[in-house]
Amino acid sequence: MTNSSEKLPSSVTAPDIYQALTSLVMHSEQVRWSRVNTFLVISSLLIAAWVGVLAGTNTNSFPDKKLLLFVLCIPGSLLGVLWARLGWRSSE
Repeated sequence: MTNSSEKLPSSVTAPDIYQALTSLVMHSEQVRWSRVNTFLVISSLLIAAWVGVLAGTNTNSFPDKKLLLFVLCIPGSLLGVLWARLGWRSSE
């Protein structure tokens, strides 16, 4: 453990600290954009599956169509809540 009264070594300069902080900010933004891209891909797949079931089947040949559409909505809703939580946390 280091003592809080210790000073930084003389080899650490203000530009070094600035470079480290900007690298940290750039990394956090890359993580944020990676999350957005992943969310969009997964959401698009869920929407495509939902539309495929809705348009590709009729109620007479597939009586549990409404149940399947509801089941496809559950992961989409959970994904939205999770994404909102991660976005809120990363904005802190």
